[in-house]
Amino acid sequence: MAAFSRGLGLRLSLLPRAPLPSRSVQPLTNRLFTTLQPLRYATRNNLAKPAAAAKPIPKAPSPLPSKPTTPPPNGPSTAPTTYALLLQLAKKQSPTLLYESSSHFWMKLSAWGAALMFYGYAGVNFYLMIYDPPADISPLVSYAFGFICLATAAFGSYFFVGVNNIIRSVRAVPTTTLVAGGKLPADAARASPVHLEIKVKKLVGRAPRTLIVPPNKVTIPYRVFQPQRYISPVADQREKAAAAKREWEYDQKHLMTVPFRHAGKGMKAAWYGVTRALTKTGFMTVEVDGEKLKLDVHSGWALEDGRVVDRLVNVGPK
Repeated sequence: MAAFSRGLGLRLSLLPRAPLPSRSVQPLTNRLFTTLQPLRYATRNNLAKPAAAAKPIPKAPSPLPSKPTTPPPNGPSTAPTTYALLLQLAKKQSPTLLYESSSHFWMKLSAWGAALMFYGYAGVNFYLMIYDPPADISPLVSYAFGFICLATAAFGSYFFVGVNNIIRSVRAVPTTTLVAGGKLPADAARASPVHLEIKVKKLVGRAPRTLIVPPNKVTIPYRVFQPQRYISPVADQREKAAAAKREWEYDQKHLMTVPFRHAGKGMKAAWYGVTRALTKTGFMTVEVDGEKLKLDVHSGWALEDGRVVDRLVNVGPK
């Protein structure tokens, strides 16, 4: 059986074999060439086509020639609302009162009294201890009193200067009225249709001054008007009338103490003036054409609570 199987296997191996199909012989070759054919075709097309010319970069449009601008005509340099207010004030024939200060009698009296006291003390000690000192004192004492005299004179100057340059009133006057009165030149109306007439209170030995300037020459550090709880004029008058009635009824029931209470009110006003002379509270520094003035915003009266003044002048540090 073994010999038979070997002989049969040998015969089978010697038989002629049929050729294999091309699909089974070259499966890998067909797959490889089918994959590479698109790549070769794309490469051949790219080599055959000339390189496309690069698109030119669009140039930026040249700026149009600027047209010469003509300067605007001369007009108001202020805000439209401010200029409208100026025109409204200019139409009035009479000046418009914008601000009026209260009395500063006690403040001035206390300030002048304190200044005279300090100046007198400095003068007497200068004469007795420096100009004609006693013969039995040391020279160091004269030097010490010299420093004391300077200090007391400085305190006197502080009180004296504190009541200087206080504004008494501010009025808006039409420029045409001032030109007609000869207070301003004829071309003053070009600057502003309205000028401010600022009166400064007088000092001892000095007449009151009057400054006439356009509104744009006046600068205040902050607004005069300070928002508060709104009270209508009718309600305000009712409250004042009710307070006066209550005070009158109280006086009728306490007639014996009326003089003392009225004297107490006067002393309170006097003490308030003395404290203001020392502390300088309630005053605003106003710059009028380069000059420093004082505006009483605590007890003074202003038109519309200061709104008109705020709209006319410059507000803010200069």
